Parts: sequence; C-alpha cells; structure tokens
Amino acid sequence: MIAALVAIASGRADAPGTLPERPPFVGAAAIARSGAAGAAACDRTLTVRAARRLARMRSTHGGRAVERFVNAMRPGQTACLRRGIYRGDVAIWRSGVTLRSWPGERVRIVGRIWIKRRARDVELHALELDGRNRARLPSPTVNGDGARFVGVDVTTRNAGICFIIGSTRYGRAVGTAIEGSRIHHCGRLPARNTEHGIYVAEADDTLIAGNVIHDNADRGIQLYPNAQRTVIERNVIDRNGQGIIFSGADGHASSGNVVRNNVISNARIRADVESWYPAGNPRGVGNVVVRNCVFGGRTGTIDLSGGGFVAIDNVVADPGYADPAAGDYRLAPTSPCAPVLAGS
Repeated sequence: MIAALVAIASGRADAPGTLPERPPFVGAAAIARSGAAGAAACDRTLTVRAARRLARMRSTHGGRAVERFVNAMRPGQTACLRRGIYRGDVAIWRSGVTLRSWPGERVRIVGRIWIKRRARDVELHALELDGRNRARLPSPTVNGDGARFVGVDVTTRNAGICFIIGSTRYGRAVGTAIEGSRIHHCGRLPARNTEHGIYVAEADDTLIAGNVIHDNADRGIQLYPNAQRTVIERNVIDRNGQGIIFSGADGHASSGNVVRNNVISNARIRADVESWYPAGNPRGVGNVVVRNCVFGGRTGTIDLSGGGFVAIDNVVADPGYADPAAGDYRLAPTSPCAPVLAGS
C-alpha cells in the first residue's frame, strides 16, 4: 500500500488546450480502478472546442457545456472529456452516470461541481477540479447518495472550501467515497477556522481512503456537525491548519467515525487530531483514532481535551516524506510511518 503514494511528476504543455502544470497526485489503487473504467468505451465524448461552440450557441447558460453534456447521459453511461480546460459550473442531476477524462489525457474543470440530491451513484474519475466559482460556494458539493470521486485533483486555489458533503437543506449524503485523490490549497487565507479540504457536514457512511490532503487553510477533514460512521483510512494529511476534527452542534454530535492507518502531520495552527463541542452539546460516541502515525502539530499531535473520541495504538514519529514541498509524499521503506500507512 506504500506504493499507492506516488510522486507528482512535472508536466509540459505541447499543444493548444493542454495543461501546463504538473499532473495530479493519483494513488496506484485509484489508477488501477480508473484505468479499468477507461478500458471500456466512452459512450460519448466532448472536446474543448465543442464545449466552446455549445456555449456560444446557448449563451444564456454561460459556459456550462459540461453540465449539459453529462446530464444528457443515461444511467450506466460514461461521459468522457478530451484534454484541456473546461470552464463553467457543473450541476449533476442524472443518476448512475460517470464523468471522466479520456484515458491518458489531462482534463481540468474550472467551476463548481454540485451533485444534487436526486442524483444517485454519480462517479467522477481522473479529473482536475478547480472549484473557483463566482458565487464562492464549496466545490465539490455532494448532496446525492453513492457519489464516488476516484483519482481526482481538487483545489480552489485558496478561494474557498473544497468538498462539502451533505446538507440539512439540500440533501443529506449517504455513501460518498473519495479515493486515491489529492485535495489541496482549499480555504481562504489567512485562516478563518471555517475553510477546509473535506467538510463532512450532514452525511452517513462516507469513505475517505488513500488520498493526500495537504496545505488547506483550516481542517484537512472536518466531521461537523453530524457526520456518522465515516471511515478515514490510509491517507496522508499534512500541513493543514488542523488535520482532523470531531465536532458537533445544535444537539448533534459526529459519532461512530473511525480514523485508522493514516499519516497525520504538521498541523500549522493547532493539533493534528482534535475535537470540539459547544457547551451543553452532546459529545460524540464511538469515534476512534487507531494505528495512525502522527507528528509535528503546532499544539500537539492528538489533543483529547475536548472529549468525544479515543486514541489507541498510535505512533508519534517523523514520517520523512520524500519532498513534500514538491508534492511528493512517498515514504521510505525505513520510515516508522510506512507500516502504519500499509495497514500492517
């Protein structure tokens, strides 16, 4: 599983419409799944040129060509984007569809991704998602059940929150999965204590596995106020304001969440793992932080003072990343965190 964390290589733009920046972090497990998905024929494809032409034809809808494209699919179909940069928000209301890059090509979508309440089992694979949008809303926003994000690179370039999962108003999310992806530079700076990489708000049975979550303004992962039965495993969570927080409000408390076999390090504002519950609010129950490698939090590694979770068999050690400044979070086989991340 250590091999699932790979370096970010340098990219080069060699044709109009290609992306000049380095390609996203993708875990080996996610590559395998994404490649398998790509082996099947794309049901329909869209190019940047066609998207621009469609936007001109329907100017009242702005640049939301990708939105119209994916929602024209039928359940079980895959919509593929050819290389380049697509601009415009994408709200998905069609269930059972997959949106992905053409296998082997780099695709960036600049705009808000919103999986709406009625959209079940939507998947996004091998895309770069730059969530900057005029309304400054979180992106991706997940309100449908069974959403999966595999091998995606997610950022807002510090313009706002990235993932927000579930809402009391727009739809509680069940069974969201974020796997083999990179979530970084989310949240406005200077930090406001409200801007996170992954904000699990009103959700059940979320899976966050095999990702690199780094350089986000506040929490790498926030479980607040009502995140139930989340599994957070085999991630590298580094250089966020705080790594992970368990929390609650308004009589709700995030409970039954498991944090295991992660490397959680170098929180810049407070602890690597912590909790907070307002006065009079119930604390979480059944929250467990077990067999993680923690290191370097500004106010400590695991802060149990807020209650609501237990910590078992965690290791305090410097993971010794290869080159985190360049996005390379590989661990040497001799790293004390390597067996933790491998799940052994």
